[in-house]
Formats: sequence, structure tokens, C-alpha cells
Amino acid sequence: MKNAILRLTIRAALAVAVVSPMWAMASDLDHIHLTASDAKAATEWYAKHFDGTIPEGSSGTVHFGDTVMDIREADGEFISSAGTAVDHISFSVPNVQAKMDELQEAGIKVKRWGTHGKRLEALACVLTDPWGTKIEVLKDDDLLGFHHVHIKSPYPKDTAEWYSNVFGVDVGRYKNLTQIYALRLNSLYIFVQRAIHPLKSVADSSVYHIGMKVNHFDASMKKLQAMDTNFLKEIHSSGEHMHATVEGPDGAVLAITDIVAD
Repeated sequence: MKNAILRLTIRAALAVAVVSPMWAMASDLDHIHLTASDAKAATEWYAKHFDGTIPEGSSGTVHFGDTVMDIREADGEFISSAGTAVDHISFSVPNVQAKMDELQEAGIKVKRWGTHGKRLEALACVLTDPWGTKIEVLKDDDLLGFHHVHIKSPYPKDTAEWYSNVFGVDVGRYKNLTQIYALRLNSLYIFVQRAIHPLKSVADSSVYHIGMKVNHFDASMKKLQAMDTNFLKEIHSSGEHMHATVEGPDGAVLAITDIVAD
């Protein structure tokens, strides 16, 4: 019953989007926000294993090119991202097998996904960071570094269309993977895939939220309000920016900020 209601809610939101006036909304990922029991250690872990850069004086931020990872420190228990709406994050590397070997030498448990060639080199691999966030490593020479945020949903087409309508990004496919809906942002992808098992709640997950930045902030907020979106943090200003935090499909948390022109 809950999934049926969710699906109707998404479709109702899409119906509002269809009849709304068309307007351009340039969007991109602003940041991915994770949770760890030790933010400094998590920052150093990601910088070491995935070639991130830590800004001077920071103990909770890592840069991967144009993509920012913020890490908040929290006590208590938080669940793994695997099996939630924001199932995992992904990095693209020049050589998956070499990265897999490096991670294993560091004592990190890594699972191989597929092989190719006579040497049975890994096509991709998956691991979990020490604080519960699931990570996929793959090779995409067109986009090295932070590659995508992977969303799971019982209704992936509806969910992909929700992200498309909210953030003004076309829904496509990624290479030859017909089971994945792909939304190409400026800096990376958002992938949406069908959830095989019932999703776990994102509450207390190791992925705190996805940070998005948009042009036409006021128009995007009106659009979300017309879609009966649940605002977890109401619209507010901080410095030069406007912000709001909303609940997306299947409970995914999205922190949205405006793009301020230079």
C-alpha cells in the first residue's frame, strides 16, 4: 500500500510538472554529504584511496575535481547506504584491477563485478567504506574521478522523471546498460535503477543528503511546492545563497541551493 501511494504521489508530481510552463533550469551536483564517526579520518581515507584533495584547514571536506564531498561527524549508530534510496556512490579509475589490488593491499574487502580479457581483469568492483557508505569502482575514460550517485527505487522510470522535471536534466541511458536510467549533470551522473528488495529508510544512513545547485531558485521552489513536496528545511538565506532541503522519491534527502552568478 505504501509503495502504491508513493507511486501515485510521484505521478501526481509529474502531472503538475507537465502542465507547468517550460523554463530552463541549469542544475548540477553541489556536494554529496556523508556521515562518519570520525570526519577527519573519513576525509583522509577518501583523499588517500580516491585521489581527493583536502582544502587547507579542513577536517571534513574532500574535493574530487569539481565534485565536493562533505563529511559530518556524528555519534551513535547509522546504517549502511546499501539498500536505501541513495544506495551507493561511484568512482571511475583508469584501471579497475589495479585499484582493486591497491585497496586489497590496504586491507579493504573488495568484491569483483565481472571480468574481461585473458587476465580476468575486473570490470568493476564494490566495497564499503569504514563508516558504511557503499562504493562502486568502474572505468569510464570519458569521466574519471567521482562518477555517479546511484539511486534505487521500486519505480525507477517515475523516479528518474521526477529528478528530470525538478532539475531540468534529460533522462537517458548509460552506454549499453538498459536497466539504468542516467541523468548527466555537468560534473557527474545520477543513475536510477530498480530496487529488487524493499528499500531501507534513509534515516540515520551513512549518506546524509545529496546537495544540488540550481539556477532560477525561486521558480524551482514554486515548482516543488506545486508538487506537494515535503520541505524538511524551509526556504532560507545564508550569506549570498538561498537554501532549502526537500524529500525526494523513496525518502532521498536533497539539499538545494541557488547558483549565484559571478
